[in-house]
Order: sequence, then C-alpha cells, then structure tokens
Amino acid sequence: MKILISGGVKNAKSNYGEELAIKLSKNNKLYYLATMVPYDEEDHKRVKLHQLSRQGKGFNTIEVATDIDKILKKCEKNATFLLDSLTALVLNEMFKNEDKKIEEIGNKIKNDLNNLMNNVENIVIVTDYIFSDYQKFSNFTIDYLKLFADVSKYVASNCDLVIERVAGCNNILKGEELI
Repeated sequence: MKILISGGVKNAKSNYGEELAIKLSKNNKLYYLATMVPYDEEDHKRVKLHQLSRQGKGFNTIEVATDIDKILKKCEKNATFLLDSLTALVLNEMFKNEDKKIEEIGNKIKNDLNNLMNNVENIVIVTDYIFSDYQKFSNFTIDYLKLFADVSKYVASNCDLVIERVAGCNNILKGEELI
C-alpha cells in the first residue's frame, strides 16, 4: 500500500504516519526514512522530537537526505517504510543539484521515488502543504514551489490513499482510511 499524508505544520502528520506504518507492517520490518537536514536550533529540536516520538515503536531509522532509492540496497523490501518528509527531500535534491534545470531535478526525484515506491511492500510518505502563504518570493523559492508541486502531484497520483490533515483531523482525498 502507498499512502501520502499532507497538511500544514503542527497537524500531527508524522505521528499519524507512524500509526499507519505500524498498522501496515504486520510485524514486518519498519523503516523510518528521515530526510531533514537540520540547519538551526529549531530544526535540531524538531528532529529530536521526532526521534523521541518513534522511540520504542520498532522503527529502523535511516537518515537519507537525497537519492532516496539508494536505501533499497540496505533494507528488506518486504517491509513498511515511512518517508518523512517529501518536503525536505525535494529541497535537499534542489540544493544538491543546483547546477541542473528544475525539470531535470524533478525527473530525478520522481524516478527515485518511483523506484522506491514500486519495490517495497508498503510506504507512507509525509509531506507539507506549503502553498497557502503568498508573498513576493525569490526566484529560488518560486522554482522550489513549482518543483515541489510537480513532485507532490506525481506522488499523489501513484498512491492508493491520499490524506490531508487539517487541525489534527483527516480529510480523505483518495482511497479509504485505514484507522
């Protein structure tokens, strides 16, 4: 099963993703793919909170900022994966490949995700809804938003279940809720 969870910040998307991953795992191996690269104190606190949240739940954490499909060499494929987050993965790939065109970066990310999603038993992908704020953005930010939107649409179209978290509640956009 392939599941995408999206929503604004502080909507317990990661916690809900953990619940779904545990339910899907049926006692198979659980992998937590942590994509965030912490840059400041707030980021480090956020990472620590996520680590504490999943403590004792059976997750094998793999920190993977880019090239997400490379983990297939390290992991059992008949497992359940929680990728947290798509938002950070896209940004990390953009920074790593800043000499490439946005379309090239998007195709690379989609190919990596396609390889991962089609070669594991279950995957839950957590992402953020970042499109509701508007201000005058830099060209880099505009490129990021376009790239992120493109990758997000691709992932959603390839998932069995798409959930938007709003104020801690689920809005099912595609498929049927498991919990």
